[in-house]
Amino acid sequence: MRVLLNVFVAITFSLSSAPAFAGAGAVVQACVSVDIQPLVPYTVNFTAGSDFDECMNSSGESDTVSVGREGLNCVSVDYVEGDASLDELCATRPSTWTLSYHTDDYSQSGTTRTDWDAGAQQNTITLREQSPGTHVCPTEANCVATSIEWDTGDAPHVYIIFDLD
Repeated sequence: MRVLLNVFVAITFSLSSAPAFAGAGAVVQACVSVDIQPLVPYTVNFTAGSDFDECMNSSGESDTVSVGREGLNCVSVDYVEGDASLDELCATRPSTWTLSYHTDDYSQSGTTRTDWDAGAQQNTITLREQSPGTHVCPTEANCVATSIEWDTGDAPHVYIIFDLD
């Protein structure tokens, strides 16, 4: 009887659990681009995700980077993945994720909301409502793109870059 009860509980749980459907996913590198080497290094704080995000399976982890040289200064905010679950209607609308930054003294800050779209052949990240000078790039090199694509099933590194003054 006990075995039968355990089997019943396991079947009930598996039937009532709504599966999470993977959407577009990538390892996000959060970066700031600096034109001139700072006289004194400073810290940039990245916040991965916000209360306004929608349809995300994974929102990454907030982190910091010490800026002590010119060029790109990046840190991984980990894996970010959209959600394509049918029960939340996420399969018919974009997954939306936010990345923001601020310097320790709050003298500079910025944000971008990103749409993550899982297509049949290609996944896409598109920046929207981004701070001026914000780009998304497929490599650790500053570019001017506000959208990138990659093959469905891959989980590449993508670089979201904020240009600092």
